[in-house]
Amino acid sequence: MAKKTVSRGRGTGSPDDVLRKTLNNIKPSGDMQKAAATVVEGLRQPARKAGLDVEFMIGGSVAKGTDLEGDADVDVFARFSPKKHAGDDLSELLARILPKDAERVHGSRDYFQFRRKLATEKGTGEGAKGKRTSAVDVLFEVVPVLRITDPTQAKNVTDMSPLHVGYVLAAIAKRPGLADEIRLAKRFCKAAKCYGAESYINGFSGHVIDLLILKHGSFQELLAAAAKWKGQVVIDLSGRKDALLAIDKSKRQGPLVLVDPVQPGRNAAAALSQEKLDLFREAAKAWLKRPEQAFFDVVVSSEQTVTGWFEWERKKNRFGAKPRLFLIRTDAADGKDDIVATKLKMAHEYLLRQAALQGFEPLGQGWEYDRKKRSGLHWLVFADETLPATREFDGPPLRATKDVTAFRKKHRDAREKDGRLVATVQRKFRTPEEFLKAALKDPYVKGRMKKARLR
Repeated sequence: MAKKTVSRGRGTGSPDDVLRKTLNNIKPSGDMQKAAATVVEGLRQPARKAGLDVEFMIGGSVAKGTDLEGDADVDVFARFSPKKHAGDDLSELLARILPKDAERVHGSRDYFQFRRKLATEKGTGEGAKGKRTSAVDVLFEVVPVLRITDPTQAKNVTDMSPLHVGYVLAAIAKRPGLADEIRLAKRFCKAAKCYGAESYINGFSGHVIDLLILKHGSFQELLAAAAKWKGQVVIDLSGRKDALLAIDKSKRQGPLVLVDPVQPGRNAAAALSQEKLDLFREAAKAWLKRPEQAFFDVVVSSEQTVTGWFEWERKKNRFGAKPRLFLIRTDAADGKDDIVATKLKMAHEYLLRQAALQGFEPLGQGWEYDRKKRSGLHWLVFADETLPATREFDGPPLRATKDVTAFRKKHRDAREKDGRLVATVQRKFRTPEEFLKAALKDPYVKGRMKKARLR
């Protein structure tokens, strides 16, 4: 994807001043855990009536005290007794006792989502008297897990989640300031567009950020370390000599191998892509060079911001050719965000592959999914030129005699070149605009979205 370019203003003071102001903005003004507890309490009575041995536990950033202002998601773990329910379908048991409006989400073990309006208490400002309440639309995600105390007892990866929460809580209890350091790192990654382990993002998960802060001790120390990262980065918090080798080889091929201290045989950062690691590293270098509030400003890409980025890069001659920007707005299909956004990502990658096959190499490109609008914004920069009417088409290698015969029948002008046949064929598209208009009508693209509009 194209690098995010932010227009930086003048410095706003020392790094500590910027971080203090940022924390004032991102720390929740209301107690989400207290408000969510009332909803969780409402799940216990139906569970008792159904004869289930299950405990409900608030998890995620709300439980750890690392949640951000404006985030309205609450994770809840339904922890079933491994003795009584070891052989049961935990998702089915949970489905029987949840509210009727809870929607099932398919996964390695199905979980459920529902929304509730919660009233959270908010202070009326520093030095002000009294409090006020504010209604917040909160998404509850209830995940069935086994109530385990040892990683070896896990039957599913989700069973480990409460242990992860416990590990971080224990560390924060010893050093309470770590919670705010985690908040800063999360917000920084959100602003740099490298936060979220969903398959359409492949960025830093909340758990990975937790562990990185625990490793380095503070937000600024993490950035100082990240700025020096080169090649594959390996971080082991487990303290075990054989921990790295215990991780499956396929899970330690990524750019960051972060040995999970709770589950040493697991790479906590397996979902992180090289692209997102690079975004984080470059943002870290930029912050260390000139720390500013803008590094924490989360901006959803719009046609205006992308156009601004394009103009900035064009004036700096970063594209190396006469460039032309194409914007594509896509409407997601019906379904869960992770699924429909992944389909939009697949469509974007398909456009890039097909463009290359047609001789159009992008000078810059990227895309972003807007969860609120349930739409994608895609941008591609191509050289503003018209390709020749014909192109060279590679045929089979000469050793493939049957394919060579078939190719010669189809292309009478076929000739030998570098050990294979080649032919001259008419181009189907000579400009990127012609290509994109046709590509957006391709069944593969159309089948992964509701609608696409090219600008």
